[in-house]
Amino acid sequence: MKALVVDDSAVMRKILIGALGQAGITEVGEAADGQLAVAAVSAAEYGLILMDWNMPNMLGIDAVKAI
Repeated sequence: MKALVVDDSAVMRKILIGALGQAGITEVGEAADGQLAVAAVSAAEYGLILMDWNMPNMLGIDAVKAI
């Protein structure tokens, strides 16, 4: 399964990517805000998206609606 981690904190993205790796999910994309998440989803298919709620440029809920 391919996953996408969306968070404006680089540290949190790294932590979540590590946790997913421990769970056996090694194909993980990342985005730093909602706009980048929408672009990432339009370019690839993800089975799991972990989305931060409060981010600059586009809130997580708005990104989810757009996706």
